[in-house]
Parts: sequence; C-alpha cells; structure tokens
Amino acid sequence: MVPGREHGLQSELVLANFSSEDRKVSLSFQAVEQETFPVKEEITLKAGEQIILPDGAAWLKDFGFRVYQRPFFGITGPLIATVEGQNTYGLFLGLRVSSLDRGGQYSLFLPAIPAEQESRAATWLFGLQQNAESRSNLAIVNLGNEPNRFSIELFDGETGMQAGRVQDLSVNAQGSLQLNSLLADYAPGVTHGYARVVPRSSEPFVAYAVIVDGARPGEGSGDGSVINSSP
Repeated sequence: MVPGREHGLQSELVLANFSSEDRKVSLSFQAVEQETFPVKEEITLKAGEQIILPDGAAWLKDFGFRVYQRPFFGITGPLIATVEGQNTYGLFLGLRVSSLDRGGQYSLFLPAIPAEQESRAATWLFGLQQNAESRSNLAIVNLGNEPNRFSIELFDGETGMQAGRVQDLSVNAQGSLQLNSLLADYAPGVTHGYARVVPRSSEPFVAYAVIVDGARPGEGSGDGSVINSSP
C-alpha cells in the first residue's frame, strides 16, 4: 500500500536502474473511488537513472488521472512492478513512509519484494519482539485475484511452544491487513518469538513484520525495521 496525506502519512517512492540497459517497468495498483478500479502505467528507467518521488501517492494519483481522466481518493493494496522481458537485474524499487505529525516524525523504509519470494503455502516470520523498547506489527498482502483467509500461529522464542493463535483473518484480493502489537494482544507475556502464517488457499501472498521502536504507540521514536517472511 502507498499511503498518502489522507492517512497522515507521506510516501517517498524510489526507483533506480543501475544496469547498463534501459528498463521498461509497468506499475499497477488498485485506486479507491466509490469502488476500487485497476490502474496500470508504463515508465522507462534509463541506464543508470534514479527517480526519487517525494510524494509517491500524489504521483500515482496523477498516473491514474492520466489513464482514466478522473481523480480518485487513494490507493489500496500492493503496488506491483512488472518488468518487460522479466529481466529485473539492476532494478531497485522502494518506499519510505513517514508521518506528518508536527509533534514528531517517524519513518519506515520498505524495499520491493521479488516475485520469487511470494508465498503460496505456510510461511514463517522470525525475530518478533514485545518488550520495554520494541513492539511488533504483522502485515499480510494478498497478491491473488480471489479473497483469502489466514491464521497466524505464535510461538514463544524462549520455549518454542505455541503461545497464541489468530484465526480466520480475511484479506481481499489485491488487499492487505495489518495487526498491530501482535505479541502483546495475542500472546501476552511473550517478549520475543516467531509466527507461522497459514493461508487457506494457494493464492500468492506476502507476509512481513515491522519491529517498531516503542513498547506502545506514542512511545519511542516510532521508527520501524522490516522483516520479510521465510518459506
């Protein structure tokens, strides 16, 4: 998801091509109006070129307006980049999400996840924390064309025993879901652990955790570090 100012956030989009050849990249996402509709646009990154878009959400809205000749409210679900010829060598895509809170600012950088790291079966997330300094959020992005349901099994890192479970989470096609303070809410007392994300169908998805500075919202800097899932 590429959150914008309507969420109190700003998204800086970074695209780079450090190869010796030009690359054609198609960007697609779901735009939100009265209902969602797909937007797809192609750009060319020249050899050695880097593009930094300080307000990525506004830039993508301009994309959508050029395609559909109508504005839209926001963006939902994943931003998907597809490369002509499927040659991704030398390409980089990332998103820095920063708060617009005048009382303080936090940020999170999300590098793109290659297609070969998508999951279709149960996957693991390690290094979750819930202590006086950090908390853990967990997100699931459904990349498929059908809704999917998930369960999350939580394990205590000290004992290896299952310490909690979240069941029957529904994620729409091309949609996402985030659970905040995962261990605090669903495995109380666990200070460090890991999770197994189990899908009901074989639709492709991505799971990742964010380790946030601060035991609770409003504490610490709010900066986050991303942990991607492992097969």
